[in-house]
Formats: sequence, C-alpha cells, structure tokens
Amino acid sequence: MGEAAATGFLWLIVAVLVGSAGNNPFNIAYSTLLQTLTKTSHLGRVKALTGALVSVTFLLGAGAAGALLAVYPVRALLVLSATAIATALALYLLVLRRRLGDA
Repeated sequence: MGEAAATGFLWLIVAVLVGSAGNNPFNIAYSTLLQTLTKTSHLGRVKALTGALVSVTFLLGAGAAGALLAVYPVRALLVLSATAIATALALYLLVLRRRLGDA
C-alpha cells in the first residue's frame, strides 16, 4: 500500500524497505519448506530455477504495470488493491487467532 500511496521517491524507498521486512517471514517459511521437501543434491538447481522464475515474473509484472500506468490512471486501483489485501490479511489473522485459541 505504501508504494501505491508514495508521494515522492524517498517515501517509495521507505515503503519498499518496509514491504521487504514484512516479507521476511514468508521467505523463512519458503526456505524451510524448500530444504525439507527437496533432495540435497537438487537444492541448488531448484533454488536457481525458482529465483529465475520469480525475477522474470517480477520484471514482466513491472513492465505491464508501467505500460498500464501510461494508459490508465491506476493509482486509485493500486490503493484499492492494497487495501483489499490488507483487509484479507487482517481477517486471516483473526481466524488464525481463533483457531489457535481453540487448539
């Protein structure tokens, strides 16, 4: 949401850093699953392939977003999308808390 609402370059850098810090738990879980479910001899190849696919997907998404931004005023849509994602996360955390409380 911070990237969509950024009013300047400095705010954009701060928003990206905060987003990256928030992504760390996912990275830890992903690495743990990858190491648990992949043979040691194949681990390097699997990490390289997934890393390459993520990079290409990110670049294609950024290019598509840039092309759409030139055609459509999508800033409001980005803010709406980020708000929907944040709301879904809050609801998920509430459900998770209830389930953990019941356990």
